[in-house]
Amino acid sequence: MDTNNLPTLKVDVLFQRLIRPAKKKDLAKLERSLVAEGCKLPISVWKGTIVDGHKRYEICRRRGISFATMEMPFACRESAIAWICQQQLERKDLTDEYRKYLIGIRYESEKIANLPIYKANRLRGRNLPLEGLDALQDQEGPPEPFRHITAQKIADQYHVSFGTV
Repeated sequence: MDTNNLPTLKVDVLFQRLIRPAKKKDLAKLERSLVAEGCKLPISVWKGTIVDGHKRYEICRRRGISFATMEMPFACRESAIAWICQQQLERKDLTDEYRKYLIGIRYESEKIANLPIYKANRLRGRNLPLEGLDALQDQEGPPEPFRHITAQKIADQYHVSFGTV
């Protein structure tokens, strides 16, 4: 089992914590599959950090199984967090409490991730150069209507009330 030829990826603790731990029987099934068939799905990474595939990576490294990676085009860390939450929210085995938690984390992350877009749109409206995003430093975050749009989008997607988000 030569792991020297396998890529070494970084693990972000927050990224990893957002992913519900797999049950022991599911981990055993995954390991049997990886040993028998190899790693068919690439491990999703952003700037060398795993965003999806932590368990596959761990098993492949331990067992010397080759794997591919797929670079994700996130603009910032918050975009990666929002994506992880979105992926996890598609799972059927989430508790209501954890589902609400992920919705909240996704909302907070999207607000931060979308702030440069909001600022860029404001600069365009003022005919200022886009390089001047720092010109809007006086504002800590997007205004209420912008926040409401993000919350309503997420509420509609997950069939929850605006207030739940």
